[in-house]
Amino acid sequence: MKRNNRLFYIGVTLAIVYLMITVFYFFNLVSLPNRYRAIEDATITEINHTIEDTLSTYPIKTQEQLSMISDQYPSDFMVLHGNDVVYQSSENLSPGAFYNAVDPKAILFESTGDVVVNNNRFTVLMRLYQLPDDIYILPFISQQVIIMTVSFVVLVIGFIFLFNSLLSPLEKIKKSLGYLKNYDFEMVAEGKDVVNQQLADLTTQLKTDISTASRQYTESELEIESAKQHLNNTLVVSKSFIHDLKTPIHQLLMINNAILDQDDIEDSLLALAFENKDLSQKVILRINEILKILNEDNRNNLSDPEPFDIVALTYRTLSSFGQSFAAKDLEIILNADESVIVNSNPVLVQLLIHNLLSNIAHYAKKNTSVNIAIIAGENISLEFTNQTTNQNLKRMKQSQVLLNALQDAPASENKYSSGNGLFLVKDLAKLLDGTYTMSTSQNAVTIRITIPALSGNQDEA
Repeated sequence: MKRNNRLFYIGVTLAIVYLMITVFYFFNLVSLPNRYRAIEDATITEINHTIEDTLSTYPIKTQEQLSMISDQYPSDFMVLHGNDVVYQSSENLSPGAFYNAVDPKAILFESTGDVVVNNNRFTVLMRLYQLPDDIYILPFISQQVIIMTVSFVVLVIGFIFLFNSLLSPLEKIKKSLGYLKNYDFEMVAEGKDVVNQQLADLTTQLKTDISTASRQYTESELEIESAKQHLNNTLVVSKSFIHDLKTPIHQLLMINNAILDQDDIEDSLLALAFENKDLSQKVILRINEILKILNEDNRNNLSDPEPFDIVALTYRTLSSFGQSFAAKDLEIILNADESVIVNSNPVLVQLLIHNLLSNIAHYAKKNTSVNIAIIAGENISLEFTNQTTNQNLKRMKQSQVLLNALQDAPASENKYSSGNGLFLVKDLAKLLDGTYTMSTSQNAVTIRITIPALSGNQDEA
């Protein structure tokens, strides 16, 4: 903990130093115009003082000293003593044509003044040109370079600090995870940072837990765990089959009611017998499928894939709900290619589609459309959209689980349904290595199931 505090304080100090350097860098950059003006004012003042000091020794070395001023600064000037020219920086200069002889853009300062020294009056005509860049640019650049150098040094120190405090522990964590992957617990070393310390503690705990688990789980116990998983999968499919069995019985009830309402009952009895026979055969087939699953010894049977046409399977499943959809005047719209071949478990897929259609038959709003879309690609997407009541939608939004809303619905709406359909749909989608999502928009409910187009043995091949 002390080391972490020390690293924290070092990091904060480096950040503050770098921030101060950055502020100073930009301050120095922004203050350049003011510094240039200050240099100009100082130069003008220095020239004036130098001229006054030189004239105070007149006539001793006046020409020589004034020439030094002219050589040191970019300037033109004349010094007159009465009508006599004491000094002129160029032979082309004359008092009458001194001004307006040069482009004003090149001039920094121009003036005329009298200087009285030792009872001698001198007239000074001076023109100072723009100062050369090296007078102020070179010092400025030197300062900026020094600031950037110091900033670079701070960044290097910060990078070294970052590497030692972050990257180095991360590299150690990477190596430790590699050891953990290969169960080399002894190779995981305890680091000085908190994360590596916790990882070392976790490694010790894992080693202890694995040793304990290895002693506890015998081969028979592992077999029991495998059988338990198989039992759970079998129960999921069995519940789906049981839920599926109610649909033919429901169809039979509705057909009987329709026949009994007719006047010509004699002709209807024969049709009813055939219909009852057909529905009974469907019940027998479903029961046989349940027995096959429950008695199956192959535990991978639930996920064994085989190629089949999911569009044709959907049409066959839709035919089982003709009376239910007709009773509610539901229009079924199926958008799909003519044929979509899927390599999956056809029994599970049929149960999934059947349960979805069963819920639509029970909870769809009367005189509405049901849209079913089968979208082929790397994955197969099944989309079921139907209109429902505002009451059901309200329950869905409150609970976020469609099952709860259906279970809370009045008995008159679902007296032939247990409300478990969507739970089974979720479980079936999971068994098929797929996903389940539900969304609502205004009065519409959309359930989207996505399953792999190729799975199981096909992928392994």
